[in-house]
Amino acid sequence: MREYYIGLMSGTSVDSIDGALVSFNHGGNLTTHFTHSIEMPSAVRAELLNLSIMPTITLDKLGHLDNTLGELFAECALHIIHNAALNKNQIKAIGSHGQNIYHNPAIRFTLQIGNPNIITHKTGIPTISDFRRSDMAAGGQGAPLAPSFHHALFYSPHKNRVIVNLGGIANITVLKPGMSYPLYGFDTGPANALLDAICLKYFDKPYDKNGEISATGKIQENLLNKLLQDHYFKLSPPKSTGKEYFNLNWLGSRLDKDYPPEDLLATLTELTAKTIADEIKMINKSNTEIFCCGGGVHNTYLISRLQENLGKDFPVYNTERLGLDPKWVEAALFAWLAKMRIEEKSLDLNSTTGSNKPVVLGAIYYP
Repeated sequence: MREYYIGLMSGTSVDSIDGALVSFNHGGNLTTHFTHSIEMPSAVRAELLNLSIMPTITLDKLGHLDNTLGELFAECALHIIHNAALNKNQIKAIGSHGQNIYHNPAIRFTLQIGNPNIITHKTGIPTISDFRRSDMAAGGQGAPLAPSFHHALFYSPHKNRVIVNLGGIANITVLKPGMSYPLYGFDTGPANALLDAICLKYFDKPYDKNGEISATGKIQENLLNKLLQDHYFKLSPPKSTGKEYFNLNWLGSRLDKDYPPEDLLATLTELTAKTIADEIKMINKSNTEIFCCGGGVHNTYLISRLQENLGKDFPVYNTERLGLDPKWVEAALFAWLAKMRIEEKSLDLNSTTGSNKPVVLGAIYYP
């Protein structure tokens, strides 16, 4: 008998809310049944993007955004329920990450909004949210949460694998044969967040489709080397970051002159590719398969630069090859985390977030 869950996710790129209806059999194998995306309304997206640069907000505005996003998450879930032709009683729970608006492990504070009370009220289905803070209460950084899911879904007892999530921020999960838990799983640094910000500022486009603009630019080696000196890249795991740090203010403070925007895109793409590749090669010396997921998989220039930086011993694919469309990996993650919460299963995240004991993640909101 299959158990159905819905996972909802809005990432740091703030372009859409993604939802996935998945099921698990008794062996834990995942099947994706239905997916749906809602484009983030432009006014809401603008407010959320502005928060990453100027993280100040009135309580009235915070409440309004929290409720607005709750309505949007609920709308996505209701579309899935209706079009998948399931009775809501067949769905055990909804896992909603919410929209991250602030993440600062240094002060053990993180905030994701998208009122889960609205989601459960509109759908009539138990909703699990607030996944990060119980990990922080146990001394962890609250992120990344994906490595345990990657291990459950993509681990091979015979091959070295690295899962690379190319969202607004890039993170990696290292899966080695014989490991009961991922030895490494952490944020490597910026990915789409800076690229999207440059595209919006200079080209009035939400993102660089297929990396076409980036491919016309020149990698500015002096600027690249300066960016690589940032202390974050020198930190040892566990580590996590976000757009609160890697944003246009961060970039602007490191520019010593005006660069053509195409060159900025090319250089920032190289920064993402190189920081990911350097971390992978420090851990695995060769013969490792790389599987990418997240919106960045469609940036062919970024993928080509990642492959160039890694070399032939690290072939780059995407998670479609492992049976899960790269667009829906994070939505499926929160469906899986909802299942873990309903079953009251604790996760040992010490090797990825630094938490000091296994924790049960998420708070349950009942209809």
